Amino acid sequence: MSAHIPFMNKNEFIISVNGLAPGETTFLGNADKEFFVKFENYEILDADLDVTLFVDKQHHYVDIDCDVDGTITVPCDRCLAPVEMPVSASASFRLSMKDGGAALEEDQEEVFLSEGSDVLDLSQEVYDFALLALPLQRFHEEGECDKAALDYLSEGEPDASEESAPTDSPFSGLADLLNKKN
Repeated sequence: MSAHIPFMNKNEFIISVNGLAPGETTFLGNADKEFFVKFENYEILDADLDVTLFVDKQHHYVDIDCDVDGTITVPCDRCLAPVEMPVSASASFRLSMKDGGAALEEDQEEVFLSEGSDVLDLSQEVYDFALLALPLQRFHEEGECDKAALDYLSEGEPDASEESAPTDSPFSGLADLLNKKN
């Protein structure tokens, strides 16, 4: 049976390894905008992420899986207005902390704690995991962008429906010379 333990402090994902009972333990936490500010990421305008860490303590090592679900608000790539992006990813990384001489599977990443340390801070892994879950292109659905911003950005661009000859072409003077000869 797995115990469900909330993290003591919001936006912190620190596990005391020596205090873990053998078997599975589930840690529940939340990451918001302040979590991303700690990493000096000011592109994240807001966030509400539920983070679940599944910790399985074995005889020689500890396996950790992570689920991240929620939303992250970032600037829209088209209009720069805030856009809320859903984030949902599960069990995408596995860390193992080696206690002894046990061999790990090839697909696992090995993490060592310094001598005498018994805490594992997984904040960096949660941060990386959340950012990797964001899509590369971040924009509103069609028609939902800030119209005023789009109008401002398109100011000065020629209207695609109008067919006009470029007036600043270096060859426009040649056409005038040809017309004068005829």
